[in-house]
Amino acid sequence: MLDKNKIDNFFTRRAKISDPNLATHYKEDDTILFDMGLIDNYIDSSSVVLDLGCGPGRTTNILESKVSYIKAVDKQRLFLEFCANSPKIETVESDLTEFIDNKKYDAILLFGVITYFNDEEVKSIYNNCFHMLKDNGVMLVKHACGVEEDVIIDHYSEQIDDWYHVLYRHTSKDELLLQQSGFETTMIDIYPERLNPWKNTHYYAFVAKKDLS
Repeated sequence: MLDKNKIDNFFTRRAKISDPNLATHYKEDDTILFDMGLIDNYIDSSSVVLDLGCGPGRTTNILESKVSYIKAVDKQRLFLEFCANSPKIETVESDLTEFIDNKKYDAILLFGVITYFNDEEVKSIYNNCFHMLKDNGVMLVKHACGVEEDVIIDHYSEQIDDWYHVLYRHTSKDELLLQQSGFETTMIDIYPERLNPWKNTHYYAFVAKKDLS
């Protein structure tokens, strides 16, 4: 089981790091190019986007010039201060399990987020997203998954110089949680092998659309 206190304390510490990229991404690489390559397939200049767990605005700030509006949501207020000052961007400080509004979105993004929540919390987030997503919209979910089984990390990481605690679910469980909230899903392997360094985990993206049948 995930220890929520460990996770909350971890992100409180990360939000105080001056480099917004290293605060949540932990390293310098080109993953953002592949993330944007996926997102670009589902947005245009008229798109209304919800970036849940936006962190220090890594994706939000790039999308600002590509869409009409972005709501960037994160529990850490200090992260939100890195989001660009733009009339297109609205920031909201909120726990993701509690966030819901009446706006309907063309695209909802959950990148590197769901692995910090237990199954019941994920169901709550996905149920709220189903309510907020337009019938013809898309939810894009990306994170590391367990290759053969669920993988729980709970140890000091030399790479990020901090205690790291996270749950990498097996892909079948990820797909099941999405389906239980009413989504049809397609799993995509968006990164080259060099960006998947561990044998027991692998990054996947899930393209989720409302099952209206």
